[in-house]
Amino acid sequence: MVSTSSDWLYELRNHPIFQDEEAGKLSLSLLASSSSSLKLKSAFGGRGAEDGSARSRKRKMCLRGSDLIVAVRNKLRIMSLVDAKGDEGKGTYKTLETPTVHFEIQQMALNSTEKMLAIGGAHHVAVVVLPRAGFSKTIAPEIRCRCFAIGPFFHSSPKASRLAKIDWHPLGEGGASLMVLTEDGIMREYNVFENAEEPKQTVTFLPSTLRRSRGYSAETPQRAVSFAFGRGNDNWSSLTAFCLTNKGEVFSICPYMPKRTMLPISLIQHLVTTIETSLKAVTDDGSNPQPALEARYQQQLKYIKTLERQLKQDNKGGKRKTVPKELEDLQSSTSGPQPGEAGFTAPGVIKAPAASQGPYRIVPEPPELDDSLESEATDLIYLHFDEASFSSPNVLGIAFDNGRVDICLDLENVEGMWTTDATVRPQDVPSLFLYETIDLGISSDLASSIPSRSAALLGARLERNCPTFVQDPVYPDTLYVYHDYGVHCIVMRKWLSAIQKALLTEGDELASALKAAKMSEIGCMVSTISSIHGQPNDVVGVVIVHDVYLSYGLLVVTSSLKLIASELNFRVDKDPLIISGAPEGTGTRAKRSLPYVSLLGRTPFQLPDFFTRSDNLRYTSVKNARINDNSLEGMRAFGQQAEEIETQMSQFAAEANKVQDRLILQRKELERQLGTLVAIQKKTKEVMQNGETILRPRLVEVLAEQRKLLKRADKILQQMINGAQPTITEAESEWIEELERMEEEFNGRSSDSLQTRRDSVQWQMVALESELKRLEAQDAIMRKGNPSKNSGIGRSQLAAVDQRLNLQNNTLVELKNKLTEVEEQLDLNAQDD
Repeated sequence: MVSTSSDWLYELRNHPIFQDEEAGKLSLSLLASSSSSLKLKSAFGGRGAEDGSARSRKRKMCLRGSDLIVAVRNKLRIMSLVDAKGDEGKGTYKTLETPTVHFEIQQMALNSTEKMLAIGGAHHVAVVVLPRAGFSKTIAPEIRCRCFAIGPFFHSSPKASRLAKIDWHPLGEGGASLMVLTEDGIMREYNVFENAEEPKQTVTFLPSTLRRSRGYSAETPQRAVSFAFGRGNDNWSSLTAFCLTNKGEVFSICPYMPKRTMLPISLIQHLVTTIETSLKAVTDDGSNPQPALEARYQQQLKYIKTLERQLKQDNKGGKRKTVPKELEDLQSSTSGPQPGEAGFTAPGVIKAPAASQGPYRIVPEPPELDDSLESEATDLIYLHFDEASFSSPNVLGIAFDNGRVDICLDLENVEGMWTTDATVRPQDVPSLFLYETIDLGISSDLASSIPSRSAALLGARLERNCPTFVQDPVYPDTLYVYHDYGVHCIVMRKWLSAIQKALLTEGDELASALKAAKMSEIGCMVSTISSIHGQPNDVVGVVIVHDVYLSYGLLVVTSSLKLIASELNFRVDKDPLIISGAPEGTGTRAKRSLPYVSLLGRTPFQLPDFFTRSDNLRYTSVKNARINDNSLEGMRAFGQQAEEIETQMSQFAAEANKVQDRLILQRKELERQLGTLVAIQKKTKEVMQNGETILRPRLVEVLAEQRKLLKRADKILQQMINGAQPTITEAESEWIEELERMEEEFNGRSSDSLQTRRDSVQWQMVALESELKRLEAQDAIMRKGNPSKNSGIGRSQLAAVDQRLNLQNNTLVELKNKLTEVEEQLDLNAQDD
């Protein structure tokens, strides 16, 4: 059978990047060197092996544009999917040489600039600087990359808590704010441009008082498992960090922002207006004084006013902190604020730390899928769908190890709160509205694969399961949940539009919309459940490919480096004009086979009411008349009764004729359908006998021609992409780096740039000229007041001033000539390119 254009995805499973030839050798070497494993030292601390609990977050594959990165033990492999598609799934890969990484990589996170990759194990964190896009043209199989440890003292020490999750803050300046959450509920921020070993900020989600008050047993201690950052346009959501515990409890800290961050200007302006309005309403209400609320609003206003003052300051000439030399090129290449954004520094005007708010109330209480097994939460995701709308619903998703997924709506937006508040009253703890609880069916599918449905074996399998969210980059209302036993898809578009419309209205529209809204669509994309004795194929990574040339697809990798690839379908909105169809012209019906039309019509036949009624003949009683007498009343009653009987007999005959006609029509339709069925059977028999030898070669030819056309289309598309975004060689990359260095030297932000030196010389020139004019004016006044006395500035002093001015003038002329030569050289290079 001839394959189609999606064969490169199918053939991608045989790519060398998904082959592990050293697995057997590694197991033998580890067994032989287990006794001396404690002697291994690395740059990340004294831990040599990754220890800890069985359940841990796994993300061993990520996508950078069209480049696929896969983690194999402590190695990183990278390949170009564009080259793989050109070679029909074949090709080579490069290994990123990071000699300082001696731990097994369990999770990865790519920053917003796609130049740095954060990797983490159980007790180690590192950042790898990725190579440029033209890495596939290098000959060497390995590419040496810069790599540095993150907080080794806090994460790699013997008593350090396990890592729960690592990720980059989306609002961090230059994509350099790395967030690291450990299981003890502490989240640390590292700015890799300034200091990778010491955190810039440290916050605690789980206060010790709350941990002691929960009263959990020692077998299931409370620990942090995931975090997420809020998003929004008109409230504190963008300045909020959420944390999830294994008990399914949600905590938040607000305000929270990176030490150096990029924020929308409209957000700051809207918060200032909102807080001032709320504070005025509280202070003007003299009948109901609320000093605690007023103090909180004053703190919020003080915090936001500090950001507003930063916005008004003209800090273009401000100096940045010193950056390590190996990261200067990364910082200089990062883009500045986008239109409508500005850079801010986290305010320190309020000395008290932001309070941990929670645990959140989830209303109504989520149901348990299985009372016999205790479920634990594993991952958290925060979704904001429409960035341009102020009424977009904020959705919070919580995943559990048994396949339960809670979809909650964040309707009560959290506000900034500090620990200086007296107490966090129960009514101040925000709530989450539980929209729906989804059962992915993991427990039931596992139970069916276990002999005798043993609860102990089922609990053991679920104990290491860690479902993780992945948001679709093409359709934000679609979530993928991957776990040890497969991948599920959740589509929420059916009810999101109704909720968004209800948020725009007032009154009870939201309550009615919540009652009438539909549920999410759920589908199983991949299932890796095997028998109890089968080889484990835990899913450890999922990426969504979305590229003009590569199209739209799903890539899933398992712990045994097996790739499962499938092509996804784009949504196509149906056009009513296309559905209704254009009017047919003359001769169209003759060429098109007419559809079968039944003689019985579309509406079902119903028996007349005359045949279903039981009171057809009404009994007529005659008052004071006896049947046997010959009175006038008795004769009249008999006459009326006989007349009604005759009328009903006529009606009965008419209705019976209708039923008879319907019966005849049904017999004709039966004969017609039987004849059509016989014709279809005869045609089918002919096709089965003779069609295989006729249609199969034609089908093969059509598929072969289709494959040729698709290959030609791919080549043309690749040529167009190369023309619009051509790949560059190493020499061109070095030349671009040199131009960027020259541009930074000429017009950089440091104090040693040529432009800064020119401005400094010009300022000195202006200062000297003003001083000279002042001295000349003073000398003229003194000469005019006492012309006989030769006082004031002398000729020697004037000569010294002229000499200094000439020296500065010569320096300025030389600098101007040098700048002119650099500009001409840059213009020539731009014209050559």
